[in-house]
Amino acid sequence: MGMLGHNLTFLVGPDVSKAFFAATDDELSQPEVYGFMKPVFGNNVVYDAAPKVRKQQMAHMTQGLATARLKSYVPKIVEETELFLKQKWGESGEVDILQVS
Repeated sequence: MGMLGHNLTFLVGPDVSKAFFAATDDELSQPEVYGFMKPVFGNNVVYDAAPKVRKQQMAHMTQGLATARLKSYVPKIVEETELFLKQKWGESGEVDILQVS
């Protein structure tokens, strides 16, 4: 199926999903699929890293992205967001979230 100029393949069900998750980097390229995440994580981190390094990094990341851990981050995210907005705007304002720094 085509989307945004790219061919997409959908795997539905446990039988085909198993092959996807067990595939090696020679069979399916995570960096190619998840390359859009490079600005999020940085150079040589997670999907931009060599397979051996990526595996180590993913093990650490998985712990930090567990549901309980994610929930624990919410108060800090709210605090930092409110502080940022207060410093930038005061009581009101508008921002293009993709352009603000």
